[in-house]
Amino acid sequence: MPNDVIQTESHTPAPSLFVGGVVTTAMLGGLGAVLMVQTMPMLGWLMWIGALSVVGALGFVWYRRETARAEKIEEDIRRSTRDRVEEKSRAELRRLRGLRRAELITKYENDADLVERIVMGFYWRGQTAGQLIDSLGNPADIDARIVKGRRREVWKYHPDGNRYQLLIALEGEAVVDWEERR
Repeated sequence: MPNDVIQTESHTPAPSLFVGGVVTTAMLGGLGAVLMVQTMPMLGWLMWIGALSVVGALGFVWYRRETARAEKIEEDIRRSTRDRVEEKSRAELRRLRGLRRAELITKYENDADLVERIVMGFYWRGQTAGQLIDSLGNPADIDARIVKGRRREVWKYHPDGNRYQLLIALEGEAVVDWEERR
């Protein structure tokens, strides 16, 4: 079976608890009717009304207990399926992170310390524009200006309404400063 297929338990639906309750009530009711006809002259109506009330109450209690048990089984099945899907998603994420790390190790010539900082999403002074993109992704917006003959860019990350929560300044393709807004 391929790894990307999730197998769920196959179960046939149980017959309706309501149907079971009706059948049980009908059987008990039929038996009760025969007994009632035979014993009515001796016991009277009041006794039979009480007996039928007890049987009805017991049937209701049984029905509620079986319904709760069926709901618990269904919830357990849903929970185990959800847990398997989440575990598969986590495994896929670990696989993709491993591929990303391997790609960065190749790109940055086996500099494991640099790759670890990039994978963790860090930024620092002197970081190149390419490393910043590998670390945080493409910015949401860029402001570029020429100041004293040098190109200065402000890369904006994490938009929050009409503001950005992180501004990173680059000069000459390297990070020189940043500002975090909370």
